[in-house]
Amino acid sequence: MDDVYLWSAVGGGGLLILQVLLMLIGGDDFDGEGDIDVDGGGSTLFFKALSLKTIVAFFTFFGLAGVWSTGSGWSTGSSLALASITGMLAFFVIGWVMNALMELQSSGTIQLEDAIGQTADVYLRIPGKHKGHGKVTVTCGGRTHQAKAVTSGEEIPTGRSARIVGMSSPGTLDVIALDEET
Repeated sequence: MDDVYLWSAVGGGGLLILQVLLMLIGGDDFDGEGDIDVDGGGSTLFFKALSLKTIVAFFTFFGLAGVWSTGSGWSTGSSLALASITGMLAFFVIGWVMNALMELQSSGTIQLEDAIGQTADVYLRIPGKHKGHGKVTVTCGGRTHQAKAVTSGEEIPTGRSARIVGMSSPGTLDVIALDEET
């Protein structure tokens, strides 16, 4: 069993070091998207945590705990139990951490629908009665964004404020001048 523990610790530890080095230099950590979705949604905790990172963590800590316990004079059964428990603990902790980190990511895509109801500044005049489009500057998702805008009312000149009342088409906001609100 000593050889199994040693090879697990060396192999897993080597891959762990390689993953960390590649991550530090910004390279691909050869994990792709990471997770394997077995049944399309309702996966068990085991399959949700399954990735190369968690497998490497399992073998690294399995091997380290096994080497330590046999070196401390533990019996084969006790050593195997400690190594297995330590490996599984590392597997699930790393899986949980990776899942938590993935939840922190955002797509960076601005959802213009979230701007409905907000005030915008007219950047380029907006022709009245849907006879063309202008541009407005709006803060959406914590970012300032310029978007096409149309109005069903009278022309809205540059520099005026307008309220976003809807979307006339994807990427085009429907606005009204603030003084036209009733």
